[in-house]
Amino acid sequence: MTEREKLALCSGCRDDFYNGHNDLSVRRCWHLKSAKPVLKIRVGINDVPPWNGKPRLILDCRTEQGAVLLPPNEVARNNTACLRAKRDRERRETDAGTS
Repeated sequence: MTEREKLALCSGCRDDFYNGHNDLSVRRCWHLKSAKPVLKIRVGINDVPPWNGKPRLILDCRTEQGAVLLPPNEVARNNTACLRAKRDRERRETDAGTS
């Protein structure tokens, strides 16, 4: 991946400030050279599971205010656990209501 392609993925990252968008004479973010593209799902810090975001290509160093960026397998595992807990809770409530 070229530097230009990586820079396009930097838009919206908290550290994009260091890609020349400052008055500190810093021209490039220090993460850019070693950054690798990965698929992640953006989850807002106030979002309640299950999370239904679509995976998107971002750089592995990306950070966003008010969100975490999770690998799709972590989101799927969390969603499964949340749905299982909800199902178990509903079963307990149903069982308590019938006794």
